[in-house]
Amino acid sequence: MSDKKTKLEKDVRLLGVCKRHWSDNSDALHWRDAGVGSEHCELCNEYAPRGWKQGACDGCPIKWETGEHGCKGTPYIDASRAWNKWHNTMVWPNDEWGYAKEEFSEQADFMSAWLGSLEAKLQSQLDELKVKK
Repeated sequence: MSDKKTKLEKDVRLLGVCKRHWSDNSDALHWRDAGVGSEHCELCNEYAPRGWKQGACDGCPIKWETGEHGCKGTPYIDASRAWNKWHNTMVWPNDEWGYAKEEFSEQADFMSAWLGSLEAKLQSQLDELKVKK
């Protein structure tokens, strides 16, 4: 098994976990039930375990997609801002709840689309290995 294939398999698995996390966030009824931040991200735990230092996110498939670290270029930034507004508005219910859920759903959709792309790349590599045998 090639190192490239193994990494791709790992990234598909981690991205799947992240997608489920953002889907769960969009179902949260209270801001405490929605995890936003690198400590809640399996990709961050793998590729930026020590925070945003030099080389943070190197190897992360989202950085490959966007060319940016810290999930810039994804709906994450807006989702994070929406969570902060939801958190800071202590009146329940509030308009920020709906806005945050929309942003969480957009991040889940982004993850889902990118997951599909990675799964297709993985399948292509598996098909190539079968042909070589």
